[in-house]
Amino acid sequence: MANKVAPVGEPSGARTFDIDPTDLSDIMDPKADKRKFDAVGGSVEAIAKALRVDLTTGISGDEADMAARMAQFGG
Repeated sequence: MANKVAPVGEPSGARTFDIDPTDLSDIMDPKADKRKFDAVGGSVEAIAKALRVDLTTGISGDEADMAARMAQFGG
């Protein structure tokens, strides 16, 4: 499902985002099949976890984290 993108402090390929750009786009489509949303976890919390986002503080925003996000999702 997801491409390899290392988080801050980990070597390339050590961890992935748990959702890829296509799946993220699909679940954001209001006309999408709800099963796609459910497959990701069926909640905002599950999507945030897949994107490595803290619901209170957001993303870290440091250079390595932003580079990993841009590599995975574009920018």
